[in-house]
Amino acid sequence: DDKGVWTCGITGSPTNCKANYAPANCPKS
Repeated sequence: DDKGVWTCGITGSPTNCKANYAPANCPKS
């Protein structure tokens, strides 16, 4: 589920990113 990546950008919480995605790779809003 790729929502984990987008959730990081939407909520602004890097902890919501998938384990294989670094916070720097999360979409920034």
